[in-house]
Amino acid sequence: MARKLGARPERLYAPALVESAAAQRAFLEQSVIREAIASAAEVQVAFVGIGCYGLYSSRHLVNGMRLSADELDQFLAADPVGDVCGRFVSRNGKPLGPPAADRVIGVTFDQLLHIPEVVGVAAGQEKADGVAAVLRSGVLKTLVIDATLARAILAM
Repeated sequence: MARKLGARPERLYAPALVESAAAQRAFLEQSVIREAIASAAEVQVAFVGIGCYGLYSSRHLVNGMRLSADELDQFLAADPVGDVCGRFVSRNGKPLGPPAADRVIGVTFDQLLHIPEVVGVAAGQEKADGVAAVLRSGVLKTLVIDATLARAILAM
């Protein structure tokens, strides 16, 4: 796909999620990982999936973080609703910080905000709350969704 688009692919040799903030710091100390994330943050166009807390891959993201009971309480108190690139946002679009943000290996929310064209992709009316929250965050420049999801968002 990169060849067809005239782009240069770059691999990120790391898991998307880790089980502790210490593991995240250790991965981010590796130059190959730091450089891959820096390259990703410098793209002109990013296509990102949008999730909704509790559904599909978003549920697996939280489970994979292995949050302690106290951390899970802190995460839930922040009102997670949508996610993009493993980064959760609250209902009002505010990016959530630790503990969940300390478990993701990838571009940060701030880096996403500086990419000139971020295209969000989602499908299914059940994702309306999550997509609306990510839209409120201001990170997306373009949204690609199916008709049922569009109708659900417009009805909100």
